[in-house]
Amino acid sequence: MMSDRTETIGIVAPPFKVLPLDGYGGVERVVVDRSSALREAGYRVELAAPTSTPSLADRTTQVRIVKTPNLSGPTSGDNVQRVRWLLSSAPYAFPLAYSNCRFDPSVRIIFNDAFRNELWISYLMSARFGVSRTINVLHGFVNWDSVPYKQLTRAVRGLNFGSLNRPTYDWMKDRGFRVFYTPNGVRIHSNFPAERLVRESLLFVGRIDRMKSPHLAIKLAKMCKRPLRIVGPITDLGYYRSRVQPELGGQIAYVGEVSDQRLEEIFHDSSGLVYIGTYNDPLPDVLLRSITHGVPVIGIRPGPFSGFHDVVVDGRNGVVSDSIEGLAARIDDLDHFDSARITAEALEKWSWDSVIRRFYEPTFKQLLAA
Repeated sequence: MMSDRTETIGIVAPPFKVLPLDGYGGVERVVVDRSSALREAGYRVELAAPTSTPSLADRTTQVRIVKTPNLSGPTSGDNVQRVRWLLSSAPYAFPLAYSNCRFDPSVRIIFNDAFRNELWISYLMSARFGVSRTINVLHGFVNWDSVPYKQLTRAVRGLNFGSLNRPTYDWMKDRGFRVFYTPNGVRIHSNFPAERLVRESLLFVGRIDRMKSPHLAIKLAKMCKRPLRIVGPITDLGYYRSRVQPELGGQIAYVGEVSDQRLEEIFHDSSGLVYIGTYNDPLPDVLLRSITHGVPVIGIRPGPFSGFHDVVVDGRNGVVSDSIEGLAARIDDLDHFDSARITAEALEKWSWDSVIRRFYEPTFKQLLAA
């Protein structure tokens, strides 16, 4: 039974999409799941988000919703265009989205998930909600040593930052920033048998755009003569038409966007999740979802500040190489993993209950004692 704690936690969601999202959701999915997990852990929670309140309330039981405007901007184009639109109109967008956002006075700590890694917006958000109680969650790596960011360093050094992975946490800690390790957890909404099924199909889950590079997953599948299912929203139509659509047919299938329930069914029937993102994705939710379903990850080592390094261990819950050719040479390794062990270890480390107990609660105590 849920017992209330004394702390109330506020969470600020990104202003780009109406919540909740089903299936693929990125940051928006994380903030909804974190809200529910904190509530289930006994905290009172308030979530500020552009939201369809009744349906969000179904996903976040007993979480108070603070509604904010939707700043999605242009409905066509990819996410980069949306971010550029927001930033170009930021002097207007920022006060529009958050000037009327009012948390209850009982809120002691606020997770700012509203923006990816724009430091000046973190500064404004901290000033808006209170520097000492706001954790600016970094959903992208910040190269603090670059010239533009050096100019902001002094202004933001006193802010609280939340890192989703250890490499970024260590990098910032070494440079004297006030940073906390606040990774995401993972939820499984359905229970499937733990025994290993006969699985052949590879799986790609993510946005269909150049950054996520599903064409490389297609290349691997064709090299290995294995089926591949591609799941996710098309966010770059030109890329899809030129690099993905011509390859469809036969053993390569684009499934589209699917519900949480359907995605979990697809995970359960897959031999491995292909992850070939070479950029610094801070903590890919899809990796956590894969291993909690006992599905090993097969991927190329990404940038040094990717959460991939926190999650995937070569030979333990995945197959890791420096090239697609290296992955193809080891494709049969996917057939020899112990699914039940992968799931058990993933839940022990990455369930929301574990993450809150091991990382969030010490962070809360430190902030409240300051």
